[in-house]
Amino acid sequence: MITKETREAAYRRLIADGRQKLGPAPTFEEVDALSRGELPEAEANRVRELLAHYPDLLRVMTEPFPPSGEGVLTDDQITSDLAKIRERIRREPAPTPPPVAIHKRRLPASTWQIAAGVVIALAIGGVAIRRMTHEPRPVATMVLYSDGSRGGPIDPRGVPQSAPAHISTSTDYTLEPAFSGRRHYRDYRVDLVDLNSDPPRRIWSQDDVQRQPDDTYPVTLETDDLKPGLYRLVLYGADGTDDVLAQYTLRVSTP
Repeated sequence: MITKETREAAYRRLIADGRQKLGPAPTFEEVDALSRGELPEAEANRVRELLAHYPDLLRVMTEPFPPSGEGVLTDDQITSDLAKIRERIRREPAPTPPPVAIHKRRLPASTWQIAAGVVIALAIGGVAIRRMTHEPRPVATMVLYSDGSRGGPIDPRGVPQSAPAHISTSTDYTLEPAFSGRRHYRDYRVDLVDLNSDPPRRIWSQDDVQRQPDDTYPVTLETDDLKPGLYRLVLYGADGTDDVLAQYTLRVSTP
């Protein structure tokens, strides 16, 4: 029979081995980007795995505040206590404190992790509140046709010289890239590549995209953080390997 002590020791070893293998806890910027869905899938999985090996930090971020006000002083109690303290200070002269030797002591690692977790949790809460207070953005549906189906010459950066599809940062979109292929893949994925950077880089990805009966693959794209310029949407079929099925060029503009 496995005892509680044996399970706890195995758990501690698992956490220690994971931290040694994966490294320090994720930064605020990484966790904030994860909460906003801005990390590529591989990077998001790395941050999630890190959080799993820092349970103190994860607990602080995920535990809700207590629903009741138990253990929290009311304003009247705080005012009363402050008045009593001031009255005692007036009646009793402050004693001269003896000299105290100050020893520098490093805080345990768990303390730093919990403190970092509090900061991250507050920041994530602020992001959530900011989003909830924003006016809802309009959502438009747009069917996209691949660069190959539109024809036209290709420039050295791989962008068709025919007109790309235009989208605006003032609207979010349900994009429906169209692609008719004979082979059905186990999974489909869509990546968004920023062609404005040199070299072009992937800035967004969505897995588990569902093929529809009309041979479209709908994804939701939020545009408020996109910079104006050219982007490429890439549709992949995944079945042991990632096969590029179609590419679509977008031009993002500000209102």
